[in-house]
Amino acid sequence: MREKGQPVHWLAKQPLRLTFIMLVVALAPFLCADVFAQETKAKEKKNRAEWMEGQWGFRFNMPSMKHPDKLADFDVKRMINQIKVLDTAKWVQINITQGANGSFFTSPHGKLAKYVSPDIVPRRDLFGEVLDALIAEDFKIHVYFATEGPTMGKHPDKALPGVIEKWKKYAKSLEMTPEQAVAEIIVKEYSLRYGKKISGWWFDHAGYGDIKLLARAARTGNPQAALAFNMGATPKLLTCPESDFTAGHPTPMKQQLPSWKGNEVAIELIEKNNYIKGSLGHFFPPLQAKWNSGKPAFKTEQAVDWTTKIVEAGGAITWAVALVDKKTSLLAPAQFEQLRAINEAVKKMRRN
Repeated sequence: MREKGQPVHWLAKQPLRLTFIMLVVALAPFLCADVFAQETKAKEKKNRAEWMEGQWGFRFNMPSMKHPDKLADFDVKRMINQIKVLDTAKWVQINITQGANGSFFTSPHGKLAKYVSPDIVPRRDLFGEVLDALIAEDFKIHVYFATEGPTMGKHPDKALPGVIEKWKKYAKSLEMTPEQAVAEIIVKEYSLRYGKKISGWWFDHAGYGDIKLLARAARTGNPQAALAFNMGATPKLLTCPESDFTAGHPTPMKQQLPSWKGNEVAIELIEKNNYIKGSLGHFFPPLQAKWNSGKPAFKTEQAVDWTTKIVEAGGAITWAVALVDKKTSLLAPAQFEQLRAINEAVKKMRRN
């Protein structure tokens, strides 16, 4: 007991403050570790997408097993001879699933053929052929993947009869949910097969899958692969913690043409800051009225303007381009000429 007249220490008068100080001291190592982990994660995300800063690319959709004859006839050499002149484009996005349909593929997969259906995967590795041909021309590769996979959560009516049920049964035999199996059985196998040949992945309709598992599976073959997850159709450049660059889906084409002025919100965001919540600002509009078909939606001057503004701001843009048709293996001529104009504009901008 304190003797009478002995001064009271200031801390003794303020037990709550003392408790708070002791708590802060005790938690300090954990708080610092959490901040360090967040900073490390942000740095890793930036490093993975850094090669895309101030660059542009384009996308075309190859025929999948939804059109097996067209897949078999696709002329890779003819395609490459057309697009190799686009020498300022950094990447090309090619599809390993059908666009907006995860139950048809452009590359073989033994387990899918055996346990689900041989009619959804080809014997010809069209994806691998185009991948190698593009890399030989110094393009980097982004993979388009419809996140729903054979689970077909978004478009169940577009699957072959019996595919969804067989896929769910196979996933259950592995003690996985169908969404887990899409990541562990499909994405991981393709990632390991093609390894560092794949520089990035663009996951469509990401809400229909397990994003964390997809991210882990996609990086199995290349830990530095840059990933984007489509979180919604809006030019506001939505993103998520697992994304290295924004998916950049514009306003749905059912509502507005991709050239609609309202889509310039994406450009304004990138010009303000080329990283959006830690993800590189990336915009992904089609050059025509729809993703894979339709009349050209842009005047060439507008397409050039959008590209150069984003490139100059340190962001990234991918133009989705339609094929003439799936038999000719060539990009639609009007859009291809616009890509050539973009290519020349970027070249001129970099010389100045």
